[in-house]
Amino acid sequence: MLSEGEIARYHADGLIVPRARIPGDSLSRMKALVDEFAARQPDTDFVPGLVEADARWLEFVRLPLLLDMVSQLIGEDFLNWGSSLFGKPALAGLETPWHQDGSYWPIRPLANCSAWVALDPATVENGCMRYLPGSHAARRMLPHKVALESGKTLERELTLDPAMAATARDLVLEAGQFALFDVYMAHGSRENRSDRRRAGVVFRYMPTTSVFDYELAAQHSVELGRPANTFRQLHLMRGVDRSGRNDFSRNKAT
Repeated sequence: MLSEGEIARYHADGLIVPRARIPGDSLSRMKALVDEFAARQPDTDFVPGLVEADARWLEFVRLPLLLDMVSQLIGEDFLNWGSSLFGKPALAGLETPWHQDGSYWPIRPLANCSAWVALDPATVENGCMRYLPGSHAARRMLPHKVALESGKTLERELTLDPAMAATARDLVLEAGQFALFDVYMAHGSRENRSDRRRAGVVFRYMPTTSVFDYELAAQHSVELGRPANTFRQLHLMRGVDRSGRNDFSRNKAT
């Protein structure tokens, strides 16, 4: 469980790295699943729907270690709506511009806690996440612009003033470490110019007082020129659906 100090730091900074780590056997099996996927699709370094692609990922989404901590941060009633692989390859991993995740997500009201799990060491050299502590505090979306430059992974990026940019921190992690961060916390990453892969998975948890809006998801996909993300499955992790409006009928996995 998180200490009172860790919880306070999460609310102050928008991100924490707990002292606990993913158990070694779970970490090994997650890495094996990623290697298995890479063998089938070697040119793919981003997978937005791990559970939808392979139901075996649900075991790791449901790790009690993660769920216990998430419940301390967003309450006892929450679901998982997304799980993604970020497999930034050696010498070719692209830059991710500064952004807030909520600018892409059809969750109303906007609320979420993400768990970023390092499968490989994440270092400055191989493009670890960078974040702006406290950027979540206003509980609003900051101004984004269209990312016109090539070689970036997202369509939108934050406009940062020099004072805000100067507060950036590098999220350096060893394999098995993980970070928990708030939906409004601004973050990004540099490209990977090293000879080492930087693979990580992210599990997304939202309180069930919020609703995943599939119509809004389709609208966002059209605006961004992406395939519709209405394939997302919702899996109740703990408690009940407080909104009474989340659609669990799309689940194919148990």
